[in-house]
Amino acid sequence: MTIISNRKQGPSTRRIELSDGSFFLLPADSSQVPELRAGMSADDELRDRLADEHRRHSRLLVLTKTLDLLAAREHSSQELSRKLLQRGYDADLVAEVLNECREAGYVDDRRFARAFVESRLRRQPEGRAVLQSRLAGRGVGRHICDEVLQEIFSIEAEHDALQRAFEKVSRRSDDAEKQMAALIRKGFPYAAVKAVVRNQESS
Repeated sequence: MTIISNRKQGPSTRRIELSDGSFFLLPADSSQVPELRAGMSADDELRDRLADEHRRHSRLLVLTKTLDLLAAREHSSQELSRKLLQRGYDADLVAEVLNECREAGYVDDRRFARAFVESRLRRQPEGRAVLQSRLAGRGVGRHICDEVLQEIFSIEAEHDALQRAFEKVSRRSDDAEKQMAALIRKGFPYAAVKAVVRNQESS
C-alpha cells in the first residue's frame, strides 16, 4: 500500500490519501507532513500513527466548529449534531465532542429552550402550543419543554403575549374571523383568543 496524495485541505489541514482509498486529515504543521510523499510505502506502523493524529485533529476540528456555532447563538444538542454531520464530520466524534460540551456546560438544552422562548416572545409572540412544537423540532425533550414553558408562561405572561400578537395581527386585517384564525395558528387557546378579539370589537 502506498501514499498517493498529500495535499492541502483548508488553511490548517493536510489530507493524506492511500492507494486503498482511505484518507487521513492531519494538521498542516504536523511533523508527519513533510515526510509523506506520493509513492511512499505505508506500512501498519505508519497507518497507526496517521490514524492517531487524524483522530486528534478531527476532534479538534469538530470542537472548534461547535464552539464557533455556540459563539453565534445558543443551540440545542440536536441542532449542533445536525449542523456538524451536514458538514461531513464523523458521527462518533460529533457525539463524543457534544457529550464533553454538555458536561462542561457549553451545551445545555434547558438554557437553549429558555433563550429560544424568550427571544420568540420578544420578537414574534406565540402561544404555548406553537412554542412547544418549535422546541420539539429542535430536539428539546418534552420534559424540558414543559418545565421551561411552565416557568416562563404565567397567566399574565401568556395574556401579554396574546395581546401583543393581536396588535400585530390587527394591523394586517380588521376582520375578526381572520384575526382569530391567525392567533389560533400562533398557538393561543381559542377561548382566550375569542375574548381578546371580542373585547376589541366592543371597545
